[in-house]
Amino acid sequence: MREAVRRLVAEGALVDAPARALRVPALQRSRLIDLKRARIGIESMVIELAVERAGQDDIDRLEAILDDASARVLKSPIDELHSNRLFHFSLYRLGGSPTLFRVIESLWLQYGPFLNLIHHTIDPEIRGTDKDHRRILAAARDNDVAAAKAALVEDISRSFDILDAYTQEVG
Repeated sequence: MREAVRRLVAEGALVDAPARALRVPALQRSRLIDLKRARIGIESMVIELAVERAGQDDIDRLEAILDDASARVLKSPIDELHSNRLFHFSLYRLGGSPTLFRVIESLWLQYGPFLNLIHHTIDPEIRGTDKDHRRILAAARDNDVAAAKAALVEDISRSFDILDAYTQEVG
């Protein structure tokens, strides 16, 4: 347990607080912008590798994840977050780069707590992740790297825009 907590602190997902406590880092616009840039850069590299390597079985598995997520989307925001992560990480594993995959995991560890704070308050129509994920999948099916990257950037940008609006509201 201590090792897991140390890793979360080392990755920037948690920070030390007084009295030997831990907390999620403060939600700051500059940090969100930095995470957005990093995610777009790294995840775009990996999606290119994934699209080039994806076979029909891989695409079918990704489609099954999306279909399952669509069936569960209204049941729980936690289920939706889990399905979102499962889709992205299954896609990124196809890229075949353990090093880049670990960087992505680190970025998601830093980003995830912020999204968890507000995800339950966001209208599903605003989130739009299924639409972006379907576009990524269609591009992978067509072996269209540029379209896959564009859909990924749209997906990442949408979530960051929602978080950015939240930071503007709460000051």
